[in-house]
Amino acid sequence: MDVSLEEGQVRRAYDFYSPVYDFLFKKIFEPGRIAGMRMIGPEIGGRVLKVMDASALDFGDGEFDATLATYTISAVPDPVAVLREMRRVTKPGGTIVILNHFRSRNPLMRRIEDALAPVCAHLGWKTNLVLDPLLKTVGLTPEVVRRVNLLRGWCLVKCINPAP
Repeated sequence: MDVSLEEGQVRRAYDFYSPVYDFLFKKIFEPGRIAGMRMIGPEIGGRVLKVMDASALDFGDGEFDATLATYTISAVPDPVAVLREMRRVTKPGGTIVILNHFRSRNPLMRRIEDALAPVCAHLGWKTNLVLDPLLKTVGLTPEVVRRVNLLRGWCLVKCINPAP
């Protein structure tokens, strides 16, 4: 399941990352089982998209082998609620992947992120969301955390969903 914010994001991500998505969907996800925040048509790339609130997903407990949130967690009003829902719908032992910006551990970058936080919050995202306390709050432990993208400003985080 891919938790995404809006139509344009899903379509751009699918178009740009289609080889990655094809790998993820063939290797990790069940075909046709993807949830998005907005309907962009009956299908994209052969996968059905569903409209729903990511903090209150209309899926059963443990329904997915894996969930993925790309550039979403820092842009939702309640990141804890979204991650709790992702955890709930992911099978115990399943994979939860988050690709997002989190507050830097570099003191200089932290100051810059904190200074930009009010402006970015007004624009709709958080620049100073701290990864470790967030994951701890929802009961997740990262298996992999890698800085990615050109400026290493984003993290790819992989967690295994623990048993309840």
